Amino acid sequence: MNGAVGFIGLGRMGRAICQRLISHRIQLIVHNRSEDKSSELVRQGALWVPEIRSVARAANIIFVCSSGHQAVEQIYHDKNTGLLANVVEGSIVVDLSTIAPETAIALHAAFRARGADFIECPVSGGVEGALKGALSAIVSARPAAYSIVRPLLAAFTLMVTFVEVPGKAQRLKILNNLAESINLAGAIEVISQGQALGLDLESMQAVFSTCRGRSAYMQVAMNYALSQGGSSSVSLAVRCKDLDLAQQQMPIGPSYPLSTVAMATFHDLRLTFGDEGDQCLYFSRLSTGNAGSAS
Repeated sequence: MNGAVGFIGLGRMGRAICQRLISHRIQLIVHNRSEDKSSELVRQGALWVPEIRSVARAANIIFVCSSGHQAVEQIYHDKNTGLLANVVEGSIVVDLSTIAPETAIALHAAFRARGADFIECPVSGGVEGALKGALSAIVSARPAAYSIVRPLLAAFTLMVTFVEVPGKAQRLKILNNLAESINLAGAIEVISQGQALGLDLESMQAVFSTCRGRSAYMQVAMNYALSQGGSSSVSLAVRCKDLDLAQQQMPIGPSYPLSTVAMATFHDLRLTFGDEGDQCLYFSRLSTGNAGSAS
């Protein structure tokens, strides 16, 4: 393995992870569809290249952090510039994204056929967690490949769960994201009810962070409310992409009303506020008294 590490996908999460890797003195070769997102990383020492195939030829360990089926197709399957067409034998591709389990399983097989390894490694913890090096990750991979990249994962993760079986990491991550969505919608409703009853945010923060109603997403919602609409660093496009994946793998037969309501709620918010709207804009919907259309 050479010393350089590749990184494809410089959204908010990708840039935060890159900053952690750079802080650990790891030489990065980065690529993104829009070069401007690499400018700060380049100032910190990263090298930007204009094509995905340039990353594949320059680095034996390559991280991918993307969103959406279209990005997956371009990054992996483009016949000229994609990773599968250009990957070097012995390379390891680590995908930090949340993608369909079936897609992950197919990529495991496709890279093995080329003498390379694919590691599915979806991460959780948000941009703030990435900047602190406190992300959680779920890894499905060959144990030998995982042992090679594990020191790199330690730069930006606090907890890694290794499950080995292809597709299993994605199934677990998708369910985790569904739980996030249910918890977030519930937390926003509870805080909004408290405000309507005349309770101040500081008192609710003190109670909801110490009593058994607390959760990570109660804190996300509370931080958003306290910042008066700052940002939770997750867009409605990303939230809905994750919920679409959850809906695709939802078991047939039983009824899951909370899951169904969460899916409808965030998709309705996306229609109203657009792809780049913050996931916590449910606060705005509730404040207008039109929450009923989301269910």
